[in-house]
Amino acid sequence: MSLGPSPDRPPRRTPSGLLGMLALVAAVELIVGGRRLDFTTVWADDWRRAAFEATRARGRDVLCFGDSLVKFAVLPKKIEARTGLKSYNLAVNAGTMPSAYFLLRRSLDSGARPRAIVADFFALMRPDRPEESIRLYPDLATPAECLDLARTAGDHRFLAATLLGKLLPSYKCRFEIRASIKAAFEGRRASPWPAQSAIWATWKAQDGAQPMPLAEGRAAPNPGLVADLSPPGWACDPINAAYMEKFLDLADSRGIPVFWLMPPLSPAVHALRALNGTDDAYTRLAREALGRHPRVTVLDARRSGYDGWVYIDPVHLDERGAKVLTGDIAPIVADSLEGRGPAGRWVDLPPFAGRTGDEPARDVARAGQAQIR
Repeated sequence: MSLGPSPDRPPRRTPSGLLGMLALVAAVELIVGGRRLDFTTVWADDWRRAAFEATRARGRDVLCFGDSLVKFAVLPKKIEARTGLKSYNLAVNAGTMPSAYFLLRRSLDSGARPRAIVADFFALMRPDRPEESIRLYPDLATPAECLDLARTAGDHRFLAATLLGKLLPSYKCRFEIRASIKAAFEGRRASPWPAQSAIWATWKAQDGAQPMPLAEGRAAPNPGLVADLSPPGWACDPINAAYMEKFLDLADSRGIPVFWLMPPLSPAVHALRALNGTDDAYTRLAREALGRHPRVTVLDARRSGYDGWVYIDPVHLDERGAKVLTGDIAPIVADSLEGRGPAGRWVDLPPFAGRTGDEPARDVARAGQAQIR
């Protein structure tokens, strides 16, 4: 009996073509992955850096979560200067309720033991459509977290897209790659690195915060954004509601008090929200949450009368406004941790009253005390 190859069957050959293709794909992915600073956006890199910093949040007394309203307006350096509490801002631009929950869990799993959490939860105001953040989640979420969100949203396409983005940098960064190729043909460079280096330096110097330059005059009107944030008949999106509960349940399980910041918005936004009943609906949602979570305290700045001159747009404060707001938040958090906190769990923050944020504490007191409701 012959042990050689059958004369009717050709000998097996190494699929050199397939191996070569796989090697080429791997090489391309390594090149793209190694040049992530050229193929990213401010938001995407913000999410990536926040995910990394969440693993190094040990030793911080206060952790801040949320979206750009917190990233721009809650200043850890100011909190520490006023109270001695070491803080870090883990809010992210275009933050969502799932992103806040994932970052909180990441920090706690990495050994962080914050004494307090400050979060704005303003992401609740907009419907959560995970597919709109497909470019961002691969830079922040683990595969298990992507699966968790896909299950909650009932969206298998989101899961496939995010996992593919985590596996293949060229897929995740395809739009940035296209822009770079187009720019190369036009004789210019499209890398965001030079512009973003200053932003990254600010995040590092400000412990994650990004205070905005002083506004030069009143912000330009933006009727579309104002309308988006003031919908009549507003109700909380189910995905947002689910991840808000996960966030608060996780904080409860570790015994961490949560200070729910309702930041000031421009007068135009507040006026339309009052007219459409949006603020009333949001207030009801918060009061229901207070009933379920005894460690939550609301810090409400919606009636603090921040002047339109301290906004860079209809919703974001400049550095002056951020210093005032942070200076009002910090002593309330510190007093609460020392057992001298407000008697109630709904605190109206003091009036803005033209302050700069650099006033001594006694002058802040003259401007108006926080009110308990």
